[in-house]
Amino acid sequence: MATAAISYTCTALLGVNKKGKLVCDPDGYYDVILGALNYYNQAGAFYALEPARKLLENDSSILQRRIKKGVLNGEYKHPDRTPGMSDKDFLLRNLRIDEAMVSHHIKEVYLDRESMKDSNGSPIVIVRGRVKPKGPYGQYLADSLENTSENTYFSVRSITEDFLDTATGDIIKETLEIVTWDHVTEGGIDIA
Repeated sequence: MATAAISYTCTALLGVNKKGKLVCDPDGYYDVILGALNYYNQAGAFYALEPARKLLENDSSILQRRIKKGVLNGEYKHPDRTPGMSDKDFLLRNLRIDEAMVSHHIKEVYLDRESMKDSNGSPIVIVRGRVKPKGPYGQYLADSLENTSENTYFSVRSITEDFLDTATGDIIKETLEIVTWDHVTEGGIDIA
């Protein structure tokens, strides 16, 4: 008796005319999606546009300071909370970039308001960046970017104030500070 073979595969690019191959510029930077605003993450929380937009435009934010100085790096994975770490220590760890964990440099961050819509036709504001693999974990990111069978994810490392919208029942995330975007195995926002 013959048995049917069952196969499971990545479906991220099914039905589109794309090969999944990103092209880097002559300086080695890839134009990638870092995140999304006016959009729900996989846990169902809504990332509000305006607080994040203000941070992106605020010259005195940590993010803008790092971008202007050319020192906005990201890590491989978000920082882990180690045993015995206090809330304050964990917060301080999240605010700094650990050179031993760096996987990429982010040259530029910008908002793309026109290329995507959600399933209801509402616009999604895409956070895009120009990213170059570097540092101790740079090869991990480079390998992921070159692998046409792998979906490369980034995830924002930020401080948010979360509140419940009593009218809709949605959790709204208002961004108070953006530290960076880290290379992660699976992001919370599926289009990043």
